[in-house]
Amino acid sequence: MTLRVMTQYSQHEREVAFVILCAILLIVTIGGSYWLLRSRHGLALTAMRDNPVAAASQGVNVGKLRLYIFVAAAVGTGFAGAIYYMAQLRITPSAGFDPFWASMAIFIVMVGGIGSIEGALIGALIYFFADRLFGEFGSAYLIVLGILTLIIALYARGGVWGLLQKLGDHPWFPVRRKLILEE
Repeated sequence: MTLRVMTQYSQHEREVAFVILCAILLIVTIGGSYWLLRSRHGLALTAMRDNPVAAASQGVNVGKLRLYIFVAAAVGTGFAGAIYYMAQLRITPSAGFDPFWASMAIFIVMVGGIGSIEGALIGALIYFFADRLFGEFGSAYLIVLGILTLIIALYARGGVWGLLQKLGDHPWFPVRRKLILEE
């Protein structure tokens, strides 16, 4: 399916709109994730992750909160897909459901660092620059990304962000809660 409505805009206008929409989606996604994880609902999500039965016994409505998270994730991915297809001008099932998307997401999370907003940002930057610098090498480039992911998974389980945190604990988005014992 071709998006004919977008052809009435020049390529420059579409590119400017694409960059602005991507920036807005990035800010809303990161800001919303940070806000959610720092709220009482974030504490409930952490409790649900650790033990849903225990969280429910403490008053967390597990089913309702899961529904809200799934809806928020669906809205975010829907907007991301709309922005992507706006830039492509052509909607095809193979472009939207290609296994490459899952591979790219796994690479970003594994290399950047699992379980942190910072890790996802660093992984996305590494992927972006690697794609721009080495994308012309075709499938050999993808093999190198796979090997890099494997090496990170075996020797640096926290990803690049985990390695940086070993140098000094200075989170960009402090969402973890620490128990402080009073003496």
